[in-house]
Amino acid sequence: MTLVTGAVPVAQAPERLVDDGAMLVGDAARQVDPLTGGGIIIIAADAVRAGVSGRAALARNYRFLQRFPPDQRTTPEFLHLFAMAAAGA
Repeated sequence: MTLVTGAVPVAQAPERLVDDGAMLVGDAARQVDPLTGGGIIIIAADAVRAGVSGRAALARNYRFLQRFPPDQRTTPEFLHLFAMAAAGA
């Protein structure tokens, strides 16, 4: 078994991602799921399915990150709450 680790920026995305001559995408734009470190495609797919904006989904996951310490993010209660939020319930 091999353990692979890395670091990704986990913070709210900047207000502006585009300006004259510049565009932030991916890690530079902080477009990662703050709970899993996964790519923005996962959040985008969840947002489309739930009918919310990608920004709202990122903000929701960031709130979960701030509210629940790592050891609580694997409990059945948290997973249920997260699934309900992701489904737009």
